[in-house]
Amino acid sequence: MKYLIYVINVVFYPIWSNLNELINKKNIFIYTLSYKQSVIAIYIYKETNCIEFEGKTIECISCAMLNENKEAFVFGFNDTICDISKTYTNILIHNISDTTIALDVIKKKHKEKYIINTHLFLYNYIHKNVHNNDCITIY
Repeated sequence: MKYLIYVINVVFYPIWSNLNELINKKNIFIYTLSYKQSVIAIYIYKETNCIEFEGKTIECISCAMLNENKEAFVFGFNDTICDISKTYTNILIHNISDTTIALDVIKKKHKEKYIINTHLFLYNYIHKNVHNNDCITIY
């Protein structure tokens, strides 16, 4: 998480015990892309416990590209989608953090079922506005 702080301006995450519980209960999935013993990308998915369009739904809540290789990042994202689509029919992708990079490629090849513009509002938290590419959320 230290390296993420240098790459991303803002990181939102629950207390570690809550995050650990989400992982242990298989409600959150964290994929990594590694190269030569270094993690170069992180992809975070969360179980929605919803049925949508007659199928199980999962959401990609954040991604982080930890180097400058966009092609590797997108290929890694595609690999996670292929793995997840074995279990889930619908994949919601939040337009936050570096998912915007993958979304640009996906939109060229696939048609989305729908688009919902969402915003993250934090109450009792004072911070200047942050662009969606400059933050990562794990909740």
